[in-house]
Amino acid sequence: MDMSLKRFLIIFFSLFIQQTAILGQSVVRASDYGVRSNSFENAAIALQNAIEACKAKGDVILELPGGRIDIWPEGAAKRELYISNCTEDAI
Repeated sequence: MDMSLKRFLIIFFSLFIQQTAILGQSVVRASDYGVRSNSFENAAIALQNAIEACKAKGDVILELPGGRIDIWPEGAAKRELYISNCTEDAI
């Protein structure tokens, strides 16, 4: 079997498996919520809205646009983080 046939079969089966995995699942496109790639705009809020839509629908796939997505600290979710230098083993 020559290399071009092997390469074709690998690509074909990779695409087949990928398509089979998403059949029956709905897709939420982040671009529908205002996420744009390579725009130099803060996409944090739009991305949070797309994630909330995924949570509301259940078993879905979140499709991000190709390219760079800019997420700035302004507008990002803020959470408290507690860091400990102890583990249960040390107690």
